[in-house]
Amino acid sequence: MVIVYATDGVPPCTSAAVRFWIASALLMVVHLFRPIAFPRDWRTRLGILGLGVPHIGISYALVYWAEQHISSGLTAVVYLTYPCFVAAYSAWLFTQERWTAGKVAGLVFGIVGVCVVSFDENMVRGSVAIMGVLAALLSSAISSFVVVAIKRWYAHHDSVAITVLQLLAGAITLTVFALLLEFDEKTDWKPRVVAATLYLAIFGSAIAFFGFYWLLKRVESTVASMITFVFPPLAVGWGWLLKNEPVTKNLFVGGALVLIGVWLVVRASARASAAKRVAGFDSPSPEPICQDGG
Repeated sequence: MVIVYATDGVPPCTSAAVRFWIASALLMVVHLFRPIAFPRDWRTRLGILGLGVPHIGISYALVYWAEQHISSGLTAVVYLTYPCFVAAYSAWLFTQERWTAGKVAGLVFGIVGVCVVSFDENMVRGSVAIMGVLAALLSSAISSFVVVAIKRWYAHHDSVAITVLQLLAGAITLTVFALLLEFDEKTDWKPRVVAATLYLAIFGSAIAFFGFYWLLKRVESTVASMITFVFPPLAVGWGWLLKNEPVTKNLFVGGALVLIGVWLVVRASARASAAKRVAGFDSPSPEPICQDGG
């Protein structure tokens, strides 16, 4: 919802780039009071930076563009597919996780739910709006893959370091996009736009991403991804209240189908974890947890 205000008079990639530059700078200030334990070898640093390109740069470019053409509530509902994608990627990247009937059924429900919302004429009008839905869905797929990859290979590193490197990579990528695609567009940094950008930088980026990576070190990626449940009710409610965005039957039905799909996936993952513990596999992932105090 706040993205709508942050892009009111400012091109989407430009707005997103400024957001993540500010967030990166705020976290670097932490370095003055608490030295950030960046990975010692450059291969690891470049690996985390490289994942930040799709996770922050490409994913948020897609989300910012999508919200220019579809409502923030619809974007949030589509993003509920995030835990389903996380479960699918986890089954691929983690040898102890397997596809089950519950996970497959969950993914089917999620896809059907997105289709129900997408075919609502009151919310998705024209081919551009359909592209907006697809952009949000692709953003969810890309972002969830990176989260699972970080859990698989980098979660044992300092959470602040991971966050800073990811945000920097995203800020650089979005700046390149802005220079290439928006160089001739006018910007109007009204007080409301500045306030929205600062809010997204502080609470929606610096704090949110650090908190998420901190959590990702301690729980399974599927469980951590459930934080996305918070956003759709808020986005739909604020969109209806402040922007008069439509709240339709299809939105509720589609959202319910996606939630059922997520529940099926999470239940299947929980059962698999319980079975592993019974079999003697107590760790949900092969990575060491919390080696550096991050």
